[in-house]
Amino acid sequence: MDKVCHICEKNLAKYKCPTCRTPFCSVICGKEHKKVNCKPPTPPPPSPPPPSLLPSSPPEKESEEDDKKDIIPLEMLERLSESEEVKKCLKNSQVRDIIRFIVKNKDPMEAIDLAMTESVFVELADACLEVVEEKEREDI
Repeated sequence: MDKVCHICEKNLAKYKCPTCRTPFCSVICGKEHKKVNCKPPTPPPPSPPPPSLLPSSPPEKESEEDDKKDIIPLEMLERLSESEEVKKCLKNSQVRDIIRFIVKNKDPMEAIDLAMTESVFVELADACLEVVEEKEREDI
């Protein structure tokens, strides 16, 4: 605590005001300091969240055709439910927690982007894509 007393500015400060944390050296300087209306220090402004957690710009209005291409046919969902690899991934509690996070998030697309940084979730996504791509290969 090699600081000089803020009151007398002569001696080494051994104490700090419990309210404002101003260093002082003695009872006399402490009493002198109490005569001044001291206030607790203002907290620093909160640091901005990491870029990966910042909201992205609002999505553009999608056309009805774009909405339709995002709909997964029932047959495909049934194939996903039958996939052993997908079932294996869903046994992982961390994957289930990530899915809950996505479902509860106000911006699911942003939540998915964040989830894709987790290797266990990428494994699930890859397993799902494998089922989808298998169906596409069959249709060709």
